[in-house]
Amino acid sequence: MTTSQKSLIRDMLVVVDLAGQRNSARFAVDLATRVGSHLTGLALAYDPITPAYSMAAPIPTDFMVSAREQAMTEAKEAAEAFEAIAGTAGLPVETRVSDVMVGDGFGGIIDHCKLTDLVVIGQDNPDQREPLREVLTEAVMFQASVPTLLVPHAGPSEFKPDHAVVAWNGGSTAARAMRAALPLLQLAKQVTVVVVEDGKRRADMTGADAATYLARHGFDVTVRTIVRKPSGIGQTLIGFTQEIGGDWLVMGAYGHSRIREFILGGTTASILKSMTIPVLMAH
Repeated sequence: MTTSQKSLIRDMLVVVDLAGQRNSARFAVDLATRVGSHLTGLALAYDPITPAYSMAAPIPTDFMVSAREQAMTEAKEAAEAFEAIAGTAGLPVETRVSDVMVGDGFGGIIDHCKLTDLVVIGQDNPDQREPLREVLTEAVMFQASVPTLLVPHAGPSEFKPDHAVVAWNGGSTAARAMRAALPLLQLAKQVTVVVVEDGKRRADMTGADAATYLARHGFDVTVRTIVRKPSGIGQTLIGFTQEIGGDWLVMGAYGHSRIREFILGGTTASILKSMTIPVLMAH
């Protein structure tokens, strides 16, 4: 890779898990080392979340103070764990601890993500859940509008870029995801564009236009058209990527509600829950 290619991703941010193996942090450290990027680890201290019914009576001050202190302790421990992971790899990093206040729409977190080239977030682990992880992921993709690389909780701790699969449906969101992926696609040895046949796409939407665009960027591209499975497009894309030996997936993130901010389209929500490979999304 040339210096000019490396410069396309010069700033990365990873949301550090509060517990567990912190696979996304290890993944981000490996990726930042590969592309020569500055990496920031963001650990979150969540404001105590109280059930709605408790609002009928005053919440004990001692409880709020204790819960707040516990949240800050956990965030600081996560930041220290991130520094240790990066230190083992010899990568200089920046760490931040940020508050997450209930009701502010993740505004503070969005501010951390606005001026970065890529955000790395781990998939929520059902056996060791992170607070508000899915909602946080939605906020980063839809409010900060930054390319987001999702890392499966049980997946690899290193980025294997060799075979990239790019989902294409002819839409502007899919196109934005493809453009956002270009710096990482430079690391790939093989690129497959996949079109999911669901009976709704345009007759002329064969994937040739996406292949032509990528070819002009120097990629050798194969185009595949597959049939949508009853389980949905998300499962279809994940299954196809695994079948052909794909290492990671690129796709657009879709939200269909104009009324509520945090409602994802079915395909995106399905990917977040069932992903077994890294997925780069952009909206």
